[in-house]
Amino acid sequence: MYYTENDKFTDLFKNIDFSIYIQISNLLENDACDETLFNDAKKLNYEQIKDITYSVYEKIYIDTDEEEITSSELDYNELSVNELNMPAYLENTITFYNAMCDFKKTYKTDKGYFTIKEIIENIINFEKKVREKNPWLGCIDTHHNFFEGLFENNNKFEIAWGS
Repeated sequence: MYYTENDKFTDLFKNIDFSIYIQISNLLENDACDETLFNDAKKLNYEQIKDITYSVYEKIYIDTDEEEITSSELDYNELSVNELNMPAYLENTITFYNAMCDFKKTYKTDKGYFTIKEIIENIINFEKKVREKNPWLGCIDTHHNFFEGLFENNNKFEIAWGS
């Protein structure tokens, strides 16, 4: 995970990985993105995000003498319902921003913090809007689905995804 130096995120949240699974409705006949599709923006109207689901895991570090931890030295445990309901971000509002389509959205809570589940569901809500506005190779991006972290810029957080 990559985060800017923001102490408002809890250690547990900083130590999770999650991935999203995007289901598209009204797929185009060829079900693939190509240069023709990329150049024909009208075809984008035929694709919409039907649903996004997710899986959340806490990283478990295996004892090692190495200075850098490799993926083979990590294990993962799926978060329980209780862990998903633990605090993740200790503020009443959080704003996500996507520079590529110049879109931002602010989410609010009254309890003084967002839970892990709430942050993830807000990220998913945001991604549903952003990915339809910002095509990747002419299609909705279903390939970048591994959460890599949040980057703060002017009190807004950009979401980083890997594939």
